Amino acid sequence: MVSETLAQSILLYLTGKTSSISGGSMYLALSKKVPYINSSGNITNIDEPTIDSTTGYARELIGNYQTGSTQLFGNMSWDSTNNYFKVTNSKQIKFNKALTAWTDTTDDTTKICAFVIYNAATGGSPLFFGTLTNPTHVIANQSCNIAVGAAEIRIS
Repeated sequence: MVSETLAQSILLYLTGKTSSISGGSMYLALSKKVPYINSSGNITNIDEPTIDSTTGYARELIGNYQTGSTQLFGNMSWDSTNNYFKVTNSKQIKFNKALTAWTDTTDDTTKICAFVIYNAATGGSPLFFGTLTNPTHVIANQSCNIAVGAAEIRIS
């Protein structure tokens, strides 16, 4: 799903009112809740682990719209069964090793189950979100990696 901010940027680009959809780098964040788009068109319900040197969690750079660097997502394809365009990660996305637990293993509702793409390493605006095919707990001294094809962005 896309945010109102990104949808407006796409429309401005398509109508020739801007020369760029994105301001630059894109970062993938993890979420313990599945985000949704609220009535104002904003992505909400994001429950990201704390970005901090004590947790070991940081968003991962997944690409730069301007230069094409790092491109972790493959080509867009049409899903004729569900009637939407989709793109999935074509390479494994690797996060830093957790220094502290990012989830509570006694509570399955805290599993990392979704991802959000932001335009900044911290703060910034959420632009896209999607769910992961295999929700997982992340404990201390464990790496959180997203397998090839496990992160899917849909546009319908």
